[in-house]
Amino acid sequence: MTGRALDAFAGASNLVESSHAAFGGWFRVDSAGRVATLGGFTDFADSAAMKLTDILTLECTRVPLAAKDKISAITEMVDMLAAAGRISDRETVLKAVLDRERNLSTGIGKGLAVPHGKCRGCDKLVMAIAKPASPLEFDSKDGEPVKIIALLVSPPDKTGPHIQALARISRLMLTDTFRVAVASATTSEQLWDIIKKHEA
Repeated sequence: MTGRALDAFAGASNLVESSHAAFGGWFRVDSAGRVATLGGFTDFADSAAMKLTDILTLECTRVPLAAKDKISAITEMVDMLAAAGRISDRETVLKAVLDRERNLSTGIGKGLAVPHGKCRGCDKLVMAIAKPASPLEFDSKDGEPVKIIALLVSPPDKTGPHIQALARISRLMLTDTFRVAVASATTSEQLWDIIKKHEA
């Protein structure tokens, strides 16, 4: 492992931090949408081209989310995916996401949480997004409550699209106009339209 690789990993903006064996351990997504790993930077150029609306449906968009705490929020969002027929095994998906969350909080700052998991409870990358009725405590890295939650689930062999989606969400949340628009959304349809508009 080179000193440059370690410097890249340590210096990357901690917008998304997680671990996956395919990346040799921890990875971070920086403000340019690049993934910093212990092996150096990987430029996921496709994260700019990827559209969240390719993996997200209106059925899996919810404003407001009824949950009042982190575990309930994740459970409610997994149930959204199950009700929409987007996952095949609700219990397996829920366990994967909760196990990941217990390992390290996915409250990544700026009012955003991105709970995610990889398991055989789905056959492709899927997403749910929700805005809680009131900001939720999520053990976020900046200590701030979460105002928007994006849940990602994918099969174990779909690492690339999974991390591209994480990078894409991070890019959007760095956009002031997107965060302001999301804050004003009062219905699921409004949040869905905001996402489509900012990806147009």
